[in-house]
Amino acid sequence: MLHHAKNWPAVGLALPIEPREVEKLPRAYLGNVIYTIVGQPFRDWVDGAIKTRNEKIVAEWNLAINMDP
Repeated sequence: MLHHAKNWPAVGLALPIEPREVEKLPRAYLGNVIYTIVGQPFRDWVDGAIKTRNEKIVAEWNLAINMDP
């Protein structure tokens, strides 16, 4: 998330200057801060990352469900 958020300089102003402190912040907090500042482009990126991850898991673990009509 932070790597993607570096495209928006305003996000860096809202986070601590010390990188060690940023690494200790909860992921949910970082997501909320980034979404508050960036908005819809960040949400679209997150939704795409979740969709890609879910498709990969379904393919690797053969989790697809086949239902009869």
